[in-house]
Amino acid sequence: MLLSNAKSVFSLCAFVLTLLSAGAVYEEISRNNALEKYTAKGSLIDIGSRFLHIDCRGEGTPIVILESGLDTLGSLSWSAVHEQLALTTRTCAYDRAGIMWSDPRPYTNNLMQDIATDLNKALNIANEKPPYIMVGHSFGGPYITKFTDLFGEKVAGIVFIDSPHPEQMDLVQNIEVPLSLSLKNAVSETFKPMMDITGLTRILNNQTNEAFPNQSKYHSDAVKAFAPSSEYILSREISNYSSGLQLIRSSRDFGERPMFVLGNIVNYAEMSDRQLASAGLSRDIVPAVMEQDLYMFNDQASWSSNSQLKLFYNTSHYIQFEKPEEVIRAVQVVVNKVKKQMI
Repeated sequence: MLLSNAKSVFSLCAFVLTLLSAGAVYEEISRNNALEKYTAKGSLIDIGSRFLHIDCRGEGTPIVILESGLDTLGSLSWSAVHEQLALTTRTCAYDRAGIMWSDPRPYTNNLMQDIATDLNKALNIANEKPPYIMVGHSFGGPYITKFTDLFGEKVAGIVFIDSPHPEQMDLVQNIEVPLSLSLKNAVSETFKPMMDITGLTRILNNQTNEAFPNQSKYHSDAVKAFAPSSEYILSREISNYSSGLQLIRSSRDFGERPMFVLGNIVNYAEMSDRQLASAGLSRDIVPAVMEQDLYMFNDQASWSSNSQLKLFYNTSHYIQFEKPEEVIRAVQVVVNKVKKQMI
């Protein structure tokens, strides 16, 4: 009986290992196919032992630099606005290390600085000369803040698109995350890397037809094709969220630089109790949370003496897809202000 059970366990282990090996081979082939099917539109810039993809279009100065948030879209985060912005002035979107077409970087203890340094190197080598207008979506806001902190002489204007505030973690620290959500996050952190390298993430992604508004199917499919390889480095960036915000706490003075802040105020009051619970909220603290969101965007707008603020209510976090015309207008406002200063 024991021998029979041992054989069964051995057979099961062998089957699982075979399945995982087959999945890993499938994933490797799929990654190579993705590189052939979805070619980089921009240039692969050698920044020293690895390449960074940067896609610059249009002509003119100042140059608009587009920084994506904590997702796997990379340069394609801007597909709904890139071409239109390039009609106004030269506009560059890029992929951070390990995202989409850019090579991954070795492990670093100084991620915020290294991301800014990577971008600065790529722009220098590609001969994309300042002044720059830095545009950051979501956590791209802290990234361009760090870039401005390090290379401020090159930055002439700033646009934040639904970006987190440096004090955000302090403001929400008393919100209790439901146990079910904590467990779900823990399971995801444990098994997601294995899913990415064995093809399971790719298989699941291919079962969905979800896309952002104003996003082409080609771009949506391209992001899904690169997602399993992009997610490894993205997990490092996500783990750096709190410490990254801490690093920019003192970087809140942009002087007289033209600046535009776009923000989305979520109307939590319209959510069901179940939706609130899944977000770690209870109805009695909803007014305070919404007030905090309003404070954060107004405070961001105060970081420059030459700024504008526009708030939306219950639109998508991805304002550049949901309301591309608003992002284009905000960037154009800053471009025009900078051009007048350059005369």
